[in-house]
Amino acid sequence: MQTIVRWTAVLFIFFFSFSAYSADKASSRLISVEHTIHELQSVQLNEQRRVLVRVPNSYSQSNERYPVVYLLDGSEPYITQVAGISDTLAAMGSIPEMIVISIPNINRRRDFTPTPSPKWPNTGGAEKFLNFIEKELIPYIDSNYRTEPYRIFVGHSLGGLLVIHSYLTRPKLFNAYIAASPVLDWDNLYPVKQAEQLLPKHPTLPRHTLFSALGDEPAYVEGFNAFQDVLKKIAPQNLEYEFQQFKNEDHGTITTPTFHLGLKKIWSEWQAPKNSSLNELEKHYTVASVKYGFNIKVPVDVINELGYRLLQTTQLPDAINVLKRAIELYPDSPRTVFTYGNLAAAFEKSKDLDQARKSYESGLQLAIKTNNPQMQQSFQEEIKRLSKL
Repeated sequence: MQTIVRWTAVLFIFFFSFSAYSADKASSRLISVEHTIHELQSVQLNEQRRVLVRVPNSYSQSNERYPVVYLLDGSEPYITQVAGISDTLAAMGSIPEMIVISIPNINRRRDFTPTPSPKWPNTGGAEKFLNFIEKELIPYIDSNYRTEPYRIFVGHSLGGLLVIHSYLTRPKLFNAYIAASPVLDWDNLYPVKQAEQLLPKHPTLPRHTLFSALGDEPAYVEGFNAFQDVLKKIAPQNLEYEFQQFKNEDHGTITTPTFHLGLKKIWSEWQAPKNSSLNELEKHYTVASVKYGFNIKVPVDVINELGYRLLQTTQLPDAINVLKRAIELYPDSPRTVFTYGNLAAAFEKSKDLDQARKSYESGLQLAIKTNNPQMQQSFQEEIKRLSKL
């Protein structure tokens, strides 16, 4: 097994930091589409397969586990596109941070098609390819990365066909699906006929989410509409699905709105209502845990925002309790550095200078641990200032 690292792209997004030090300044969070390349010798496919793994920026500085996106056609521009959309939505609090697994092609017609076609040679290898994903790739990723048991399958065109085929034939393999311009007219509407046969067997299975979109693509409309008609008649109650058509997009440009809206559809119940209390936040994410099937804590930036908001009011005891809860939930997170700063500010406003100094000292240690020189300097200055009072 050979592993190397390379850079593919760097993106910047801007957000407002909920910190007493920079509340009025826009700061930037680096989104690096850096990925690790793994070479797997596949028994199922009898060939070597390259896999690109992109972890969130917080991965190396936390012990958290992450949902996983499995991306077909996993080379440029899709890996940068999906990672950028995912990171941007996560930074805005709309979805969780996720690991992105990209699978570059060797022979996409062979691997993505469920049946042989007389029009195209070397097709119909979807089952072997899904065997590779199920029996080799997913176990490898779960063994080598901190993953949550929530997987999303993403594909475009023939990749979209495979995504929907996997839902129909192996519904326990993934939890959610995003299919851009799926070729559902394949082999005389084979996926539509397959859905009519297999969907009645799905009702007792766990919850799934399916999002699919089509651009201005007349060649794909028949299959796209026919599949929707089947879903309207016999879709399992546990399937949440949405199909959209964008007349101002084509086969190449449809991926961006599909990936964006698909992720938002899948994680539609992730983000808590604005101005929620700590109790409301905890209840919200307890319900989300049940829906998504894994334990979800209140996100660190969400609880930090609440603490900072309370800090700006006279509710200092509540602010202190919220910020302490954030530190309890995320003791090693780089974002908890700011929590310590706000907690120190809350204690100082409460005239408890000893606890303020201790909070700055704890924040300093975490800033050193997470390699944050700017906050190291800031905390050192605050500790020095308090020592003179």
